[in-house]
Amino acid sequence: MAKKKVFVSFDYENDRHYKNLLKAWDANPEFDFYFSDISSEEIQSWDIPTIKSALTTKINQANYTLVIVGEYANTQHKDCKQIGYKNWINFEIAKSKANKNKLVAVKIDSDYTSPDELLGAGAEWAMSFNRDAIIYKYIQEIEAKLTEEMKPFEISREGECASPEPTKYTITFNSDNGTAVSTITVTSGNKATKPTNPSKTGYTFVDWYKEATLTNVFDFNTAITANITLYAKWTAVSYKVTLDANKGTPGTTTTITVEQGKTVPTSTTGLPTFTGHTLVGWNTKADGTGTGFVFGDTPVFADITLYAKWTINVYIVTLDANGGTPGTTTIIKVEHGKTVPTSTSTTALPTFTGHNFLGWKTKADDTGTGFVFGDTPVFADITLYAQWSNISYTVTLDPNGGTAGSTTKVSVYHGQTVPSSISINNLPTRMNYQLLGWNTSADGKGSEFVFGTTVFADITIYAKWTINVYTVTLDANGGTPGTTTIIEVEHGKTVPTSTTGLPTFTGYNL
Repeated sequence: MAKKKVFVSFDYENDRHYKNLLKAWDANPEFDFYFSDISSEEIQSWDIPTIKSALTTKINQANYTLVIVGEYANTQHKDCKQIGYKNWINFEIAKSKANKNKLVAVKIDSDYTSPDELLGAGAEWAMSFNRDAIIYKYIQEIEAKLTEEMKPFEISREGECASPEPTKYTITFNSDNGTAVSTITVTSGNKATKPTNPSKTGYTFVDWYKEATLTNVFDFNTAITANITLYAKWTAVSYKVTLDANKGTPGTTTTITVEQGKTVPTSTTGLPTFTGHTLVGWNTKADGTGTGFVFGDTPVFADITLYAKWTINVYIVTLDANGGTPGTTTIIKVEHGKTVPTSTSTTALPTFTGHNFLGWKTKADDTGTGFVFGDTPVFADITLYAQWSNISYTVTLDPNGGTAGSTTKVSVYHGQTVPSSISINNLPTRMNYQLLGWNTSADGKGSEFVFGTTVFADITIYAKWTINVYTVTLDANGGTPGTTTIIEVEHGKTVPTSTTGLPTFTGYNL
């Protein structure tokens, strides 16, 4: 009777057992099987197409396939995509099923997980074995199984042989708006293979968590015993916004961390300062020719340096005429640290009748600080007060033919009057004349000037004299008075010969 041809599918991580088994069987002349996969050539493990072709040929030549389940029989092979199955054992079982080989399986240890393709394949199972006596136990138990007819564990409704279906669970992945991750089906008690990490614009994937609250990280070495949903945890990608004071003084805040797509908070404090300047915004270039950036409005998508955009402060210099009449310029705008242009002096000059303009000070009462156009820098809004001195006029007392008194000149401020006390003391004199007053003309034909008159300019006033007049009384001396008894004669003059109305005395001649 011809020997039955057997193909052996084994856990490649435990091939020492496989090789020992083949040697033992080959040494047994009564063994009723031979193996179709004994080859004198060593196939390179990286040559996947050649391996697949060789295995397919040998499986097709066999009547039986013996599946030896080792520790790594259900792990994922690094070349699984090229193999087309999870690993080589699954590939070999699938090809054996396609060739209608009878399947016999044995576990080296009872707790090892069976290959996925073996489940539901109607395979007969040999007992598990003790590794210390593995060769002889294999011979006894496996030979018995190989010579038996296949016995199904259960009969399906269609009458086909089928093994009991193991319980399977699904792992659903909630990627929280990240790229979708396909659901994984895992046999009860098996471990799930961690899928490729999802992606999400503006975020970095952290891990899969057991709860929606993202409290506990899921360990993919955990045996699956129920349907579960895993939740992706993300951390937002953050960028650094650097604030450059751009010639100013940096504030306490020089860098701000902003999540991708978010804006710099408008509540940001600790911004830079620049004496004499006002911060009016930010720009991507120091010279302000870049793109404007607005806190609370411009989204951030990369690390960025922003440059403070400054405008120099402009102050108001107010000119107060301080009792005078303002000039045509009363308000001047001056940049921080600059001076009031000297060209403004003329239009800014106020006037005050009877006063001389002395300059400007910071207080109206002359106690302030002097301020000079073109020289004094401005660092704040300021009011300047015109400083004045009263104009003093000279009133010259001309004796006008008389003898000057001790006072010949009187100084009088504009709008003031000559003190009346001068009219009593130290006035000019003129022999045989009386001082009647003062006139603006020597001939007395000008305007009368009375002490107490307001003065608005230099002026010379002339003494106005009247000659002394004497009384000549005519006494009839016993005669009869005439119609003229009194005659007034100016000093040094004579009684006129033409005088009439003289007295008479009968019998006498005057």
